Amino acid sequence: MKKSSSLRTIFITFIISSILYISIYIYYCYPLMHTELSGKLNDINEIIEKHSIMPFDAKNAEFNAVNSYIHSIDDKYAFYYEPTEYIEYKEETKGNFTGIGISVASQPEIITDGIYIRRVYGNSPAEKAGILAGDIIIKAGELIFNGALYNDAMNMMLGIEDTELDISVRRNGEILDFIVKRERFKQRVVDYKIIDGNIGFIRIHEFSTNAYPEFSEALGKILETPDLKGIIFDVRNNPGGELHSVTNIVDLLVPKGEEIVILQYKDNSVVYYSELEPRIKDLPMTVLINQSSASASELFASSLRDILNIKLIGFTTYGKGVGQTSYDLPGGAGMKITTFEYLTKSRNVYDSIGLIPDYEVDLVAEKLQNFYALSDEEDDQLQMAVKILKNDLISTESEQVLLYNE
Repeated sequence: MKKSSSLRTIFITFIISSILYISIYIYYCYPLMHTELSGKLNDINEIIEKHSIMPFDAKNAEFNAVNSYIHSIDDKYAFYYEPTEYIEYKEETKGNFTGIGISVASQPEIITDGIYIRRVYGNSPAEKAGILAGDIIIKAGELIFNGALYNDAMNMMLGIEDTELDISVRRNGEILDFIVKRERFKQRVVDYKIIDGNIGFIRIHEFSTNAYPEFSEALGKILETPDLKGIIFDVRNNPGGELHSVTNIVDLLVPKGEEIVILQYKDNSVVYYSELEPRIKDLPMTVLINQSSASASELFASSLRDILNIKLIGFTTYGKGVGQTSYDLPGGAGMKITTFEYLTKSRNVYDSIGLIPDYEVDLVAEKLQNFYALSDEEDDQLQMAVKILKNDLISTESEQVLLYNE
Protein backbone atom coordinates (compact mmCIF):
# COMPACT_ATOMS: atom_id res chain seq x y z
CA MET A 1 0.00 0.00 0.00
CA LYS A 2 2.79 2.39 0.79
CA LYS A 3 4.35 1.73 -2.62
CA SER A 4 1.03 2.38 -4.42
CA SER A 5 0.48 5.60 -2.46
CA SER A 6 3.97 6.77 -3.27
CA LEU A 7 3.46 6.12 -7.00
CA ARG A 8 0.15 7.98 -6.90
CA THR A 9 1.82 10.97 -5.23
CA ILE A 10 4.57 11.00 -7.85
CA PHE A 11 2.01 10.79 -10.65
CA ILE A 12 -0.13 13.64 -9.26
CA THR A 13 2.99 15.76 -8.73
CA PHE A 14 4.03 15.10 -12.34
CA ILE A 15 0.59 16.12 -13.66
CA ILE A 16 0.54 19.33 -11.62
CA SER A 17 4.10 20.19 -12.63
CA SER A 18 3.29 19.54 -16.30
CA ILE A 19 0.21 21.75 -16.20
CA LEU A 20 2.20 24.49 -14.48
CA TYR A 21 5.04 24.21 -17.04
CA ILE A 22 2.65 24.31 -20.01
CA SER A 23 0.83 27.31 -18.55
CA ILE A 24 4.07 29.22 -18.03
CA TYR A 25 5.29 28.25 -21.52
CA ILE A 26 2.08 29.42 -23.19
CA TYR A 27 2.03 32.62 -21.14
CA TYR A 28 5.57 33.65 -22.07
CA CYS A 29 6.02 32.12 -25.52
CA TYR A 30 2.64 32.88 -27.03
CA PRO A 31 1.62 36.26 -25.61
CA LEU A 32 -0.26 37.20 -28.78
CA MET A 33 -2.79 34.43 -27.98
CA HIS A 34 -4.07 36.65 -25.17
CA THR A 35 -3.77 40.05 -26.80
CA GLU A 36 -6.33 42.32 -28.34
CA LEU A 37 -4.32 42.28 -31.59
CA SER A 38 -4.69 38.53 -31.95
CA GLY A 39 -8.42 38.78 -31.35
CA LYS A 40 -8.84 41.54 -33.92
CA LEU A 41 -6.92 39.60 -36.56
CA ASN A 42 -9.03 36.51 -35.94
CA ASP A 43 -12.24 38.57 -36.20
CA ILE A 44 -11.09 40.22 -39.43
CA ASN A 45 -10.10 36.88 -40.93
CA GLU A 46 -13.45 35.35 -40.03
CA ILE A 47 -15.36 38.26 -41.62
CA ILE A 48 -13.29 38.04 -44.81
CA GLU A 49 -13.82 34.29 -45.11
CA LYS A 50 -17.57 34.57 -44.58
CA HIS A 51 -18.46 37.68 -46.53
CA SER A 52 -15.77 38.95 -48.91
CA ILE A 53 -16.45 38.34 -52.59
CA MET A 54 -12.98 39.58 -53.57
CA PRO A 55 -9.83 37.44 -53.90
CA PHE A 56 -7.84 37.17 -50.68
CA ASP A 57 -4.17 36.15 -50.46
CA ALA A 58 -3.61 34.98 -46.88
CA LYS A 59 0.16 34.72 -47.34
CA ASN A 60 0.40 38.25 -48.69
CA ALA A 61 -1.79 39.48 -45.82
CA GLU A 62 0.57 37.85 -43.32
CA PHE A 63 3.57 39.49 -45.00
CA ASN A 64 1.92 42.92 -44.97
CA ALA A 65 0.91 42.56 -41.31
CA VAL A 66 4.38 41.50 -40.12
CA ASN A 67 6.13 44.03 -42.33
CA SER A 68 3.93 46.87 -41.07
CA TYR A 69 4.45 45.75 -37.48
CA ILE A 70 8.25 45.90 -37.82
CA HIS A 71 8.14 49.20 -39.69
CA SER A 72 6.13 50.71 -36.84
CA ILE A 73 9.48 51.05 -35.07
CA ASP A 74 10.93 54.51 -35.63
CA ASP A 75 13.87 52.83 -37.37
CA LYS A 76 14.57 53.55 -41.03
CA TYR A 77 16.96 50.60 -41.17
CA ALA A 78 14.45 48.02 -39.86
CA PHE A 79 13.53 45.37 -42.42
CA TYR A 80 11.50 42.18 -42.69
CA TYR A 81 12.71 39.43 -45.04
CA GLU A 82 10.65 36.66 -46.55
CA PRO A 83 12.54 33.32 -46.52
CA THR A 84 13.98 33.65 -50.04
CA GLU A 85 14.94 37.29 -49.41
CA TYR A 86 16.58 36.35 -46.12
CA ILE A 87 18.72 33.71 -47.80
CA GLU A 88 19.83 36.26 -50.41
CA TYR A 89 20.57 38.86 -47.72
CA LYS A 90 22.78 36.46 -45.76
CA GLU A 91 24.57 35.39 -48.93
CA GLU A 92 25.28 39.00 -49.88
CA THR A 93 26.86 39.71 -46.49
CA LYS A 94 29.31 36.93 -47.36
CA GLY A 95 30.02 38.52 -50.75
CA ASN A 96 28.10 35.86 -52.69
CA PHE A 97 26.03 36.90 -55.72
CA THR A 98 24.27 35.23 -58.64
CA GLY A 99 24.14 36.63 -62.17
CA ILE A 100 26.61 38.18 -64.58
CA GLY A 101 27.88 40.76 -62.06
CA ILE A 102 27.19 44.25 -63.38
CA SER A 103 25.57 47.41 -62.03
CA VAL A 104 23.86 49.63 -64.58
CA ALA A 105 22.74 53.23 -64.56
CA SER A 106 19.03 53.85 -64.01
CA GLN A 107 17.12 54.37 -67.22
CA PRO A 108 13.78 55.80 -68.36
CA GLU A 109 11.08 53.24 -69.08
CA ILE A 110 12.02 53.09 -72.77
CA ILE A 111 15.68 52.53 -73.70
CA THR A 112 16.83 54.79 -76.52
CA ASP A 113 20.59 54.39 -76.71
CA GLY A 114 21.58 51.27 -74.79
CA ILE A 115 22.23 50.70 -71.07
CA TYR A 116 25.33 52.20 -69.47
CA ILE A 117 27.38 49.78 -67.32
CA ARG A 118 28.33 51.74 -64.23
CA ARG A 119 30.33 49.01 -62.50
CA VAL A 120 31.58 45.49 -63.15
CA TYR A 121 31.92 43.48 -59.94
CA GLY A 122 35.24 41.90 -59.12
CA ASN A 123 35.54 38.17 -59.88
CA SER A 124 32.20 38.20 -61.73
CA PRO A 125 31.44 36.42 -65.02
CA ALA A 126 31.25 39.85 -66.70
CA GLU A 127 34.75 40.77 -65.52
CA LYS A 128 36.14 37.41 -66.61
CA ALA A 129 34.56 37.87 -70.05
CA GLY A 130 36.25 41.26 -70.48
CA ILE A 131 33.29 43.62 -70.06
CA LEU A 132 34.29 47.00 -68.60
CA ALA A 133 32.67 49.81 -66.65
CA GLY A 134 31.69 52.46 -69.19
CA ASP A 135 30.59 49.95 -71.82
CA ILE A 136 27.08 50.49 -73.21
CA ILE A 137 24.94 47.39 -73.72
CA ILE A 138 23.06 47.56 -77.01
CA LYS A 139 21.88 43.95 -77.27
CA ALA A 140 21.35 40.92 -75.01
CA GLY A 141 20.19 37.64 -76.47
CA GLU A 142 17.65 38.52 -79.15
CA LEU A 143 16.60 41.76 -77.46
CA ILE A 144 17.96 44.95 -79.04
CA PHE A 145 18.25 47.76 -76.49
CA ASN A 146 16.85 50.51 -78.67
CA GLY A 147 13.18 51.16 -78.06
CA ALA A 148 12.97 48.16 -75.70
CA LEU A 149 11.36 48.32 -72.27
CA TYR A 150 13.89 48.76 -69.46
CA ASN A 151 12.29 46.01 -67.33
CA ASP A 152 12.40 43.56 -70.26
CA ALA A 153 16.10 44.29 -70.66
CA MET A 154 16.76 43.69 -66.95
CA ASN A 155 14.83 40.42 -66.97
CA MET A 156 16.75 39.28 -70.04
CA MET A 157 20.09 39.88 -68.32
CA LEU A 158 19.05 38.35 -65.00
CA GLY A 159 17.80 35.11 -66.54
CA ILE A 160 18.41 31.68 -64.99
CA GLU A 161 21.57 30.54 -63.22
CA ASP A 162 24.01 28.40 -65.27
CA THR A 163 22.71 29.70 -68.61
CA GLU A 164 24.71 31.71 -71.14
CA LEU A 165 23.90 35.16 -72.48
CA ASP A 166 25.15 36.80 -75.68
CA ILE A 167 25.86 40.49 -75.01
CA SER A 168 26.88 43.21 -77.46
CA VAL A 169 28.36 46.44 -76.12
CA ARG A 170 29.53 49.69 -77.61
CA ARG A 171 32.98 50.82 -76.43
CA ASN A 172 34.63 53.94 -77.87
CA GLY A 173 32.55 53.64 -81.04
CA GLU A 174 33.38 49.94 -81.53
CA ILE A 175 30.87 47.09 -81.18
CA LEU A 176 32.14 44.14 -79.12
CA ASP A 177 30.41 40.79 -78.59
CA PHE A 178 30.69 38.63 -75.45
CA ILE A 179 29.28 35.34 -74.19
CA VAL A 180 28.68 35.52 -70.43
CA LYS A 181 27.49 32.71 -68.17
CA ARG A 182 25.09 33.57 -65.38
CA GLU A 183 26.49 31.93 -62.25
CA ARG A 184 27.01 32.19 -58.52
CA PHE A 185 30.24 33.98 -57.63
CA LYS A 186 32.02 35.45 -54.62
CA GLN A 187 32.59 39.12 -55.23
CA ARG A 188 36.11 40.48 -54.85
CA VAL A 189 35.64 43.46 -52.55
CA VAL A 190 39.22 44.75 -52.34
CA ASP A 191 41.24 46.09 -55.30
CA TYR A 192 44.76 47.45 -55.15
CA LYS A 193 47.49 48.92 -57.36
CA ILE A 194 50.53 51.19 -57.33
CA ILE A 195 50.07 54.73 -58.66
CA ASP A 196 52.64 57.39 -59.43
CA GLY A 197 55.32 54.72 -59.20
CA ASN A 198 55.54 54.44 -55.42
CA ILE A 199 52.16 55.19 -53.79
CA GLY A 200 49.92 52.30 -52.78
CA PHE A 201 46.20 52.43 -53.49
CA ILE A 202 43.68 50.08 -51.83
CA ARG A 203 39.95 50.34 -52.59
CA ILE A 204 37.50 48.57 -50.26
CA HIS A 205 34.15 48.24 -52.03
CA GLU A 206 32.36 46.93 -48.93
CA PHE A 207 33.13 45.27 -45.61
CA SER A 208 31.63 41.84 -46.31
CA THR A 209 33.01 38.77 -44.52
CA ASN A 210 35.71 38.26 -47.17
CA ALA A 211 36.99 41.86 -46.89
CA TYR A 212 39.50 41.15 -44.13
CA PRO A 213 41.49 38.35 -45.84
CA GLU A 214 41.42 40.24 -49.15
CA PHE A 215 42.58 43.46 -47.48
CA SER A 216 45.33 41.66 -45.58
CA GLU A 217 46.61 40.15 -48.83
CA ALA A 218 46.41 43.48 -50.68
CA LEU A 219 48.25 45.28 -47.90
CA GLY A 220 50.99 42.64 -47.93
CA LYS A 221 51.46 43.04 -51.70
CA ILE A 222 51.55 46.84 -51.43
CA LEU A 223 54.13 46.75 -48.64
CA GLU A 224 56.43 44.70 -50.87
CA THR A 225 56.76 47.68 -53.23
CA PRO A 226 60.34 49.03 -53.30
CA ASP A 227 60.66 52.62 -52.04
CA LEU A 228 56.96 52.80 -51.07
CA LYS A 229 56.13 56.39 -50.08
CA GLY A 230 52.56 56.14 -48.77
CA ILE A 231 49.14 54.50 -49.05
CA ILE A 232 45.72 55.79 -50.09
CA PHE A 233 42.66 53.90 -48.79
CA ASP A 234 39.48 54.39 -50.81
CA VAL A 235 36.07 53.76 -49.24
CA ARG A 236 34.06 55.91 -51.63
CA ASN A 237 30.67 54.36 -52.50
CA ASN A 238 31.28 51.76 -49.76
CA PRO A 239 27.85 51.13 -48.13
CA GLY A 240 29.30 49.39 -45.04
CA GLY A 241 29.10 45.76 -44.02
CA GLU A 242 30.12 43.52 -41.14
CA LEU A 243 31.34 45.05 -37.87
CA HIS A 244 34.04 42.42 -37.32
CA SER A 245 35.39 42.86 -40.84
CA VAL A 246 36.03 46.57 -40.37
CA THR A 247 37.42 46.27 -36.83
CA ASN A 248 39.80 43.49 -37.92
CA ILE A 249 41.03 45.64 -40.81
CA VAL A 250 41.58 48.69 -38.60
CA ASP A 251 43.46 46.41 -36.19
CA LEU A 252 46.08 45.86 -38.91
CA LEU A 253 46.77 49.58 -39.16
CA VAL A 254 46.71 51.09 -35.65
CA PRO A 255 48.91 50.55 -32.57
CA LYS A 256 48.04 47.77 -30.15
CA GLY A 257 45.65 48.69 -27.33
CA GLU A 258 43.83 51.54 -29.11
CA GLU A 259 40.05 52.03 -28.96
CA ILE A 260 38.77 51.11 -32.42
CA VAL A 261 35.06 51.56 -31.71
CA ILE A 262 32.66 51.99 -28.80
CA LEU A 263 29.28 50.27 -29.21
CA GLN A 264 26.35 51.48 -27.13
CA TYR A 265 23.60 48.84 -26.85
CA LYS A 266 20.25 49.24 -25.08
CA ASP A 267 21.55 48.05 -21.70
CA ASN A 268 25.34 48.08 -21.98
CA SER A 269 28.33 49.27 -23.96
CA VAL A 270 31.21 47.35 -25.54
CA VAL A 271 34.63 48.65 -26.55
CA TYR A 272 36.73 46.99 -29.24
CA TYR A 273 40.47 47.44 -28.73
CA SER A 274 43.21 46.74 -31.25
CA GLU A 275 45.09 43.56 -30.41
CA LEU A 276 47.86 43.48 -33.03
CA GLU A 277 51.01 45.43 -33.74
CA PRO A 278 50.44 47.64 -36.83
CA ARG A 279 51.71 46.36 -40.17
CA ILE A 280 52.37 49.92 -41.37
CA LYS A 281 55.01 52.04 -39.65
CA ASP A 282 56.30 55.49 -40.61
CA LEU A 283 54.25 55.67 -43.82
CA PRO A 284 51.86 58.57 -44.60
CA MET A 285 48.28 57.50 -45.30
CA THR A 286 45.07 59.15 -46.47
CA VAL A 287 41.44 58.01 -46.84
CA LEU A 288 39.10 58.90 -49.71
CA ILE A 289 35.42 59.34 -48.76
CA ASN A 290 32.25 60.59 -50.45
CA GLN A 291 28.50 61.00 -49.92
CA SER A 292 27.96 57.27 -50.49
CA SER A 293 30.47 56.18 -47.85
CA ALA A 294 28.29 54.82 -45.04
CA SER A 295 28.24 52.82 -41.84
CA ALA A 296 31.32 50.56 -41.58
CA SER A 297 33.23 52.69 -44.09
CA GLU A 298 32.61 55.74 -41.89
CA LEU A 299 33.77 53.75 -38.87
CA PHE A 300 36.95 52.86 -40.79
CA ALA A 301 37.67 56.47 -41.79
CA SER A 302 36.76 57.94 -38.40
CA SER A 303 38.90 55.43 -36.47
CA LEU A 304 41.97 56.09 -38.61
CA ARG A 305 41.52 59.85 -38.29
CA ASP A 306 41.03 59.67 -34.51
CA ILE A 307 43.89 57.27 -33.81
CA LEU A 308 46.48 58.11 -36.48
CA ASN A 309 45.44 61.65 -37.47
CA ILE A 310 45.01 60.43 -41.05
CA LYS A 311 43.48 63.06 -43.34
CA LEU A 312 40.11 62.43 -45.00
CA ILE A 313 39.73 63.67 -48.57
CA GLY A 314 36.60 63.95 -50.68
CA PHE A 315 33.04 64.81 -49.70
CA THR A 316 30.97 64.60 -46.50
CA THR A 317 29.86 61.01 -45.88
CA TYR A 318 26.34 59.60 -45.63
CA GLY A 319 26.09 59.76 -41.82
CA LYS A 320 25.18 56.37 -40.37
CA GLY A 321 26.47 55.90 -36.84
CA VAL A 322 24.15 53.06 -35.85
CA GLY A 323 24.33 49.32 -36.49
CA GLN A 324 21.81 46.56 -37.07
CA THR A 325 21.46 42.96 -35.97
CA SER A 326 19.54 40.33 -37.93
CA TYR A 327 17.34 37.71 -36.26
CA ASP A 328 15.93 34.44 -37.57
CA LEU A 329 12.16 34.03 -37.54
CA PRO A 330 10.04 30.87 -37.83
CA GLY A 331 9.65 29.43 -41.32
CA GLY A 332 12.97 30.77 -42.60
CA ALA A 333 12.03 34.45 -42.50
CA GLY A 334 14.18 37.07 -40.82
CA MET A 335 14.25 40.62 -39.54
CA LYS A 336 16.85 43.32 -39.08
CA ILE A 337 16.62 46.16 -36.56
CA THR A 338 18.94 48.81 -35.17
CA THR A 339 20.45 47.52 -31.92
CA PHE A 340 23.41 49.80 -31.21
CA GLU A 341 25.01 53.14 -31.97
CA TYR A 342 28.75 53.56 -32.32
CA LEU A 343 31.45 56.12 -31.82
CA THR A 344 35.19 56.11 -32.34
CA LYS A 345 37.94 57.38 -30.06
CA SER A 346 37.12 61.09 -30.33
CA ARG A 347 33.48 60.40 -29.30
CA ASN A 348 32.30 62.70 -32.10
CA VAL A 349 28.72 61.90 -33.18
CA TYR A 350 28.27 61.65 -36.95
CA ASP A 351 24.97 59.76 -37.25
CA SER A 352 22.68 61.78 -39.58
CA ILE A 353 25.56 64.27 -39.95
CA GLY A 354 28.38 62.48 -41.73
CA LEU A 355 32.15 62.81 -41.53
CA ILE A 356 33.38 66.15 -42.81
CA PRO A 357 36.59 65.70 -44.80
CA ASP A 358 39.79 67.53 -43.93
CA TYR A 359 40.10 68.44 -47.61
CA GLU A 360 36.79 68.80 -49.45
CA VAL A 361 36.87 67.84 -53.12
CA ASP A 362 33.63 67.03 -54.95
CA LEU A 363 33.20 65.32 -58.31
CA VAL A 364 30.94 66.83 -60.96
CA ALA A 365 27.77 64.88 -61.78
CA GLU A 366 29.21 63.37 -64.94
CA LYS A 367 32.24 62.03 -63.08
CA LEU A 368 30.05 60.62 -60.32
CA GLN A 369 28.04 58.80 -63.00
CA ASN A 370 31.22 57.48 -64.63
CA PHE A 371 33.01 56.86 -61.31
CA TYR A 372 34.22 53.32 -62.00
CA ALA A 373 35.34 54.20 -65.53
CA LEU A 374 37.46 57.21 -64.49
CA SER A 375 41.19 57.15 -65.13
CA ASP A 376 43.48 58.14 -62.25
CA GLU A 377 44.08 61.48 -63.97
CA GLU A 378 40.33 62.18 -64.28
CA ASP A 379 39.69 61.42 -60.60
CA ASP A 380 39.99 64.81 -58.88
CA GLN A 381 39.65 63.35 -55.38
CA LEU A 382 42.38 60.81 -56.00
CA GLN A 383 44.66 63.47 -57.43
CA MET A 384 44.14 65.61 -54.32
CA ALA A 385 45.02 62.59 -52.14
CA VAL A 386 48.25 62.11 -54.10
CA LYS A 387 49.05 65.80 -53.75
CA ILE A 388 48.38 65.83 -50.00
CA LEU A 389 50.36 62.64 -49.53
CA LYS A 390 53.34 64.07 -51.40
CA ASN A 391 53.15 67.27 -49.37
CA ASP A 392 53.15 65.18 -46.19
CA LEU A 393 56.16 63.31 -47.51
CA ILE A 394 58.03 66.54 -48.18
CA SER A 395 57.07 67.88 -44.75
CA THR A 396 58.11 64.65 -43.00
CA GLU A 397 61.44 64.51 -44.83
CA SER A 398 62.13 68.19 -43.99
CA GLU A 399 61.41 67.56 -40.31
CA GLN A 400 63.77 64.60 -40.33
CA VAL A 401 66.54 66.70 -41.88
CA LEU A 402 65.98 69.45 -39.31
CA LEU A 403 66.21 67.00 -36.44
CA TYR A 404 69.35 65.47 -37.93
CA ASN A 405 71.01 68.88 -38.33
CA GLU A 406 70.19 69.82 -34.76
